[in-house]
Amino acid sequence: KRVIFCIIMGGTDIEDTFEKLCRSSMLQNRSERDTVRVLMECCGNEKSYNKFYGHLAARICEFQPQSKFSLQLAYWDVFKQFDSIGARKVANLAKLLFHLVVTHRVLRILPVIKTLDLSDDDLDESTLIFLTILLSSILEHFSEPAQAKTIFARSTATTKKEGSDEDA
Repeated sequence: KRVIFCIIMGGTDIEDTFEKLCRSSMLQNRSERDTVRVLMECCGNEKSYNKFYGHLAARICEFQPQSKFSLQLAYWDVFKQFDSIGARKVANLAKLLFHLVVTHRVLRILPVIKTLDLSDDDLDESTLIFLTILLSSILEHFSEPAQAKTIFARSTATTKKEGSDEDA
């Protein structure tokens, strides 16, 4: 994980970082999952969201499609720890998910957020921050509300068609 961290933080740009990850075999097998988790950890720890992480994650998913599911699993793990995560990290991860869903279209929103318990009348602060930033970013991105609806419709239609979320 230290090697992955050094590659991500030491890259001059997205392509340089991506090539270094490929050359060091960090996008294969178990290392691919660690790469996704380190990337999300780095993203969450920035003072403000850095689009670099969204572009790098999209590039990794383009090269290694199973990384989409690794990202989904990593988000599920983060959601389990929401009560111990600070607002800045939650905000950065919400913005990362926005970019992966809306800008790059490598993830589908509903399979990722389906593990959040939204039935609770008293949602914890981290969940509220995450959902507020994610959903407001989606709504602000589109000029018409119907366009934002396509993000959810695409997720629903694709999920029904495929019958499985595992290739998300």
